Amino acid sequence: MTTQKGDSWNESEAYADPLSGRRIQRLTSAGFYNMTPNYHTGTAFTADGRSLILASGRQQGSALFKAEVETGRLTQLTGWFPDYGSIDEIHKHGQGRCILGGKGGGVTMLSCVAPHRRFAVFVLGRAVRLVDIETLAERVLCPDVGTEWIPGMPSISPDEETLLIPLMSSHPEIAAGQPITRSYMEHFAEAGPQFRLLEIEVSTATARVVYQEKCGGCAHSPHSPADAGRVLLDRDRSPGLWAYGPPGVSRAWTLNLRDGGLTALTPRNAQTFQTHSVWTHDGEAILYHGPAAGGGQFIGAISPAGQVLKEYVFPEAKGYGHVAALAGRKGIILDGDLAKDRLQLLDFETAGPCVETLALHGSDLGCMPWQYAHVHPQSDWQGRRVSFNRAVGGRSDVLVVDV
Repeated sequence: MTTQKGDSWNESEAYADPLSGRRIQRLTSAGFYNMTPNYHTGTAFTADGRSLILASGRQQGSALFKAEVETGRLTQLTGWFPDYGSIDEIHKHGQGRCILGGKGGGVTMLSCVAPHRRFAVFVLGRAVRLVDIETLAERVLCPDVGTEWIPGMPSISPDEETLLIPLMSSHPEIAAGQPITRSYMEHFAEAGPQFRLLEIEVSTATARVVYQEKCGGCAHSPHSPADAGRVLLDRDRSPGLWAYGPPGVSRAWTLNLRDGGLTALTPRNAQTFQTHSVWTHDGEAILYHGPAAGGGQFIGAISPAGQVLKEYVFPEAKGYGHVAALAGRKGIILDGDLAKDRLQLLDFETAGPCVETLALHGSDLGCMPWQYAHVHPQSDWQGRRVSFNRAVGGRSDVLVVDV
């Protein structure tokens, strides 16, 4: 099917989940990749929970869509961009290669929605663009962040007036068009990359650097949902960067944009590296997980000031997954940490860990490169639904489960 900007259609399917019996709405069934924004909080759903945004790569190219989660109706928000993948994929993971032979100028998970003002921001190569998800009016907020930088996941402030784009050093050989002799991680194993936070005012497209470091990387800098001046950072240190930082150092920190103050969010566990961390919807806590000392996984919640609120260790947990917040409840959504093929909810109000199965996500993480197969669950603002991605047989779809 050939479509264009503004077209609407339905390719969805609804069914009962085989494990939980909950209603599943599969929103996509065509194309090569379909993916929601990745593991931030509140970046996919509109405030009323009725719509979410997703990126899709199809035969025509890649584009940003809006989906009505009740009916499954899709609306194409942008025209087709004749490219696939992202600069992050090419430089940090793909060794100069991209999915489907793309050059990194496609629409991917590097996007987010302003839930109340109902515009979406997305990274396209090294540009940052905006589209109104109702009128479909588009603007370029930043035409080029520079060849020396890899743009990461955008975040819109809770007042929806500004956005942040984390920028991380490019792979120097790829940026210069030279033969690749070392991977990204090997190149920065000693000195480390650099990163900076680029803040862009939505109304004027005025950009300024509000924070920078010379000895680390950062691809995620989500605002607190309750405080436009407080940001959660992944501070990636050499030699392991995003894969495994130096012993005794937390990966997750909060940054006060007003005064530049940093606060380490250090787990109780002796192994202090968090694989992933996210805000709760009220901004009162950060949820995290990582590989535990002695084996298994630790999963917990910590205050923005660094006080551990709850932390569990699961010695038998060997899977790869993420953490996400469920709005309105003290629950941590897991997508592979404890059971590799299940979407689960860990209640952290109870004295001991209480785990509930939400759905069978069934994503094969090895069937696609980069993060196209990652499940990346995300709750709507009411805690009624959770979106997730599933990859099987070398292609991926976006689904929503009723909670």
